[in-house]
Amino acid sequence: MSTATVTCSVKFVQGVGSYTAAITCSKGSLWQIYDQDTGALTPSFATLKPVLELVVYGSKLNSSGSSTVTPAAFRAWINGEELFFSDTTNLCTNSSFLGVFKRILPTDSEGNGHYGLQIVKDFVGDLAFISPTIELAGQLPASLGVTDTWVKATTTISVKPGQSDVAQMSIYAASGDFTLEEEGETVVLAPTVYKGFTDVTSSCYYKWYKMGSTGEWSEITGSALQSIVATGATGLLVTRDDVDGMQAFLCRAFTDTTYANILCSAVQTVQDTKDEYYIDPNPTPADMIITNDDADRSQVVFAPKLMRYVSGVATAVSPQPQFLFYIHDALGNPLNEWQDGVEGDQGSDLEKYTAPLSSYTVTLAQCQQADGDVGVIIQTADS
Repeated sequence: MSTATVTCSVKFVQGVGSYTAAITCSKGSLWQIYDQDTGALTPSFATLKPVLELVVYGSKLNSSGSSTVTPAAFRAWINGEELFFSDTTNLCTNSSFLGVFKRILPTDSEGNGHYGLQIVKDFVGDLAFISPTIELAGQLPASLGVTDTWVKATTTISVKPGQSDVAQMSIYAASGDFTLEEEGETVVLAPTVYKGFTDVTSSCYYKWYKMGSTGEWSEITGSALQSIVATGATGLLVTRDDVDGMQAFLCRAFTDTTYANILCSAVQTVQDTKDEYYIDPNPTPADMIITNDDADRSQVVFAPKLMRYVSGVATAVSPQPQFLFYIHDALGNPLNEWQDGVEGDQGSDLEKYTAPLSSYTVTLAQCQQADGDVGVIIQTADS
């Protein structure tokens, strides 16, 4: 192992182990912009039909050698309202979201073996274009020796008024899934770029980067770069050999072949659930929730631990390494410089990551800077 990386939220179950719930979407980070005159939304979820997958994995390997766990039951909420579903169609039956969402079962092809929530209609106009927060929960199976124990994860869909000169990128899985669970499994990452309400993917030029062991971005060249015929973009083939537990990849879109002017960028992580090493983020509080109206919930402290599976059971590595922390908003923009809430010099890529630390505190100021949820990527530092 050269490095290990993680980005997630964790619940610890006493006597059973650490179980992590994460929400992934093969369509990439979800966002919408709206026309302030007509209310039209870009991209349209009625066309995209994205699936938010609930991936649960823990500190013990299952019979197939993977750390993933299939929940015994599934629940979902939007802005605190629990969603209910038809037993025949799996469509949402709530009067306020009738037919907007669909429950995806682990046996459905759309879920890639996981429970999930599919968005089948546009709905944020009915919420006055306020960014909705979606929470998914899975009940740990009784075979783990627990009773009525749930793990949860949340995500927020960014909704903003459209501006013709603002570009945004999403990285989606052109083939495969962001969670690699089987031997030989791969995923092809691909970008979609909008400038205002216009899809400009085919007119951009792309470079891909992999986060290194000291937090730097190293450009990727060669056969891993893939031509995405449908959009004219350049994608990236990722194999399990490219991933140490969880690996972050960066894509930058440029305006021309001089590669001098960056139009926009995005970060996507890929997880290998069969890697022998993983990081327990060990957050306090465990639910990783920050609010602006409770002084006791104004920060989350991460004190990670590097773990290794020995005979299928996670054991803390000794001595423990230090870690690099990459804090970013929904579009992958780094927030480390703004720990005090004051925007500073962007600096070089290397300066967008912390020095090696044993712990890191995410603050309310960073959430305010991000205008919503904050992403945390934790990676082992070179010793």
